[in-house]
Amino acid sequence: MRSHAYSRARAAAVWSVGLLLTGLLLYAVLLHALSYLPPPAYQVPLRETAAVPGRAVPAAERLDLNAAAYADLIALPGIGPKLAASILEMRETLGGFHYVEELLQISGFGQGKLQAIYDRIEVQQRSEPE
Repeated sequence: MRSHAYSRARAAAVWSVGLLLTGLLLYAVLLHALSYLPPPAYQVPLRETAAVPGRAVPAAERLDLNAAAYADLIALPGIGPKLAASILEMRETLGGFHYVEELLQISGFGQGKLQAIYDRIEVQQRSEPE
């Protein structure tokens, strides 16, 4: 026959495992929720840090992410068919981009890829209907 102390120890172990699993689940939910937040406002804009002499594209030739077609996106360096489709899907989800850095929310789209095309893309502000 098992002692009362053994039963209490087993109950405490089961309870602590349950608590650990609950904590891990909450951590996973928090990480998932944070992936949808825009970058912090205190970040230095990439346009100031990513300028490379001789590579600047005139403003008239920059690609507006809110008006870009699939073919326009895959013409950008480092953007393939899958990433172009993800960009269009993100644009649809957000109802249009508000700033270029929102591309970082896309899986597989990192800081390096953004810096490589940053001077070739833009987000034009849309006028609100009155």
